[in-house]
Amino acid sequence: MLPVTTTLDAASELSVYAGRIDATTLSALAINKTSGWITATIAVEAGSIEGGLLYEVRAASPAAQSVTYNGVSAPSDALLEPPQSIDAVNGELTVALAPWSITLVQLQLEESAPPAPTPTPTPGATQRVYLPTVRR
Repeated sequence: MLPVTTTLDAASELSVYAGRIDATTLSALAINKTSGWITATIAVEAGSIEGGLLYEVRAASPAAQSVTYNGVSAPSDALLEPPQSIDAVNGELTVALAPWSITLVQLQLEESAPPAPTPTPTPGATQRVYLPTVRR
């Protein structure tokens, strides 16, 4: 898990979690807990995003008993429905998060960016990690 910041209330609006897939790929999981769309801008500290892939599970309401996966109401058992591809603008991604949805965003960092460090505890030292930021 990587630290993440958001300007929205995690308990009632949007929960966000982040992790590292490899040196140039991060992931952000966003849970929209509201009945409205949220437009989020995703940026990383000390790096630049070149693009991403969006995987989405969406429901009509919190009580819904069926969902769509990547826009498909009857996805395959292997979940082979392709994600949405999105390009970054000025090193950031702008993502529209549907109401009552869970969205996994795979962030591809520019190759020229320094690789994301692996956090290791060092007493008294300040660790630097890529910090995904989601803001409205």
